[in-house]
Amino acid sequence: MIIKRRLWWYLLSGFLFGASLVSYLVYGLPLGIDFTGGNIAEIEYQQQLTAEEVRASFQAKGVETIVQAVGEKTFSVKFKQIPNQVSQPEEGSAPKTENSTLPQAKLIGTIVGDKGKVIKFDTVGPSVSQTLQRKALLSILYASIGIIIYLAWAFRSAAKIASAWMFGLIAVIALIHDTTIVIGWFSILGHFFSQTITVDTYFITAILTILGYSVNDTIVVFDRMREVARRHPELTVEEIAIKSVYNTLGRSLNTSLTVFLVIITMLLLSGGALFSFLLALSIGVFFGTYSSIFIAAPLLVTWHYYKLRRQR
Repeated sequence: MIIKRRLWWYLLSGFLFGASLVSYLVYGLPLGIDFTGGNIAEIEYQQQLTAEEVRASFQAKGVETIVQAVGEKTFSVKFKQIPNQVSQPEEGSAPKTENSTLPQAKLIGTIVGDKGKVIKFDTVGPSVSQTLQRKALLSILYASIGIIIYLAWAFRSAAKIASAWMFGLIAVIALIHDTTIVIGWFSILGHFFSQTITVDTYFITAILTILGYSVNDTIVVFDRMREVARRHPELTVEEIAIKSVYNTLGRSLNTSLTVFLVIITMLLLSGGALFSFLLALSIGVFFGTYSSIFIAAPLLVTWHYYKLRRQR
């Protein structure tokens, strides 16, 4: 059913892939200050507050922020720039302060006042953020090239199914499929939940983790296809794919379900600064498993029939 109805899976993936691209082009990504430049302050309050209450306290002073809880009373506050004139704080807190006389870190302390204290402050400049963007893209590119080379070497003996390089290329197509859909989800969620969803260095780490997980699942299916082809030379490539997919289906689903449940549990319990990282992982694990079973193996069969038609 999976291999024989591969056209349906191609259409579904094509729709998801296209929708993700459209979402990215229309909404873009909710880039964090790691990629745009800005300031990060970690603030510990004396009383328990919600992230919305902390954000509202800064908004009242004209400072737009992204606030994430990192502890029971500790919050990570991300912002671009505090305006030149900070309004008079509430009674009992620090006095009115000008941007020209105090750095951004001290201005944060002025806004917080006696309600809490700034325990950490960092600034990311534009040049640093551009470097991070370039390194992030290069990391993904190098990982993809490495995967193609490795699979081409590892499956050089499976010529009956496809050329060694085709194994690597199809694996990377599956990876592009997975990462594009994750990016599309983040584009949509970031547009509607910009206070919660941000793309930062944790997100890039999640993307690289997804690459590793997805290709590992794909290799399991490819390896079984190679083994079945060796043991049953009388089978066609389509029959090899059908047998291999169903042989690995239970293992793939059980492994992915276990990983997915752990990630979802962490997502629900931790959140905070790791929320975007864990959300990207959960989406990536789901679609990584899907692409290994419903995209990678069927594409090998499609390529095989395409080769036969060209030879005729």
